[in-house]
Amino acid sequence: MPSAPLPSAPPSYEEAVGLTAPGANMPQPPSNPGYPTGPPSMPMPMPMPMPMPMPMPMPQPASEPAPVHVTQPRASSSQQQQAGSANPTVRVIHQHVSLALGPNPIKMSCPSCHADIKTTTMSDHQPSAHVCCIILCLLGCCLCSCLPYCLSSFLSVHHFCPNCKAYIGTWKG
Repeated sequence: MPSAPLPSAPPSYEEAVGLTAPGANMPQPPSNPGYPTGPPSMPMPMPMPMPMPMPMPMPQPASEPAPVHVTQPRASSSQQQQAGSANPTVRVIHQHVSLALGPNPIKMSCPSCHADIKTTTMSDHQPSAHVCCIILCLLGCCLCSCLPYCLSSFLSVHHFCPNCKAYIGTWKG
């Protein structure tokens, strides 16, 4: 059985993408797909709509007011054509960054005044320290009743900005 001779080299880039001179006889790709198709009555799968991701609300400290977002109402298409690009809508998005607070002052940028600061701290004992002290006294361990005040797990450290005195956060041991 005679077979066709094999080409000596692959086609050039111009021949492969069809950039040869007009009128050149280039082979056309086959009109039939290389895979079998089903009958026209075969149902086609419908693409599932992708849900839009919703931004998660971030918890805010109670002393800080919630940011207010003000947007302009949308104009109709005729008003947009008349106005052109006079007033584009601007959206301001505030993102709160969770800080890695600890028992010691940290260097950071203040979220209120945006100054580079080292936080001031105020320590106090959690109510559970007082409860443990009373329970130890009632059990007869009066000498050990001061232990909850020595442990960092019963301590709360509040961080403040030294410039604007804004509350930044609390570390609980």
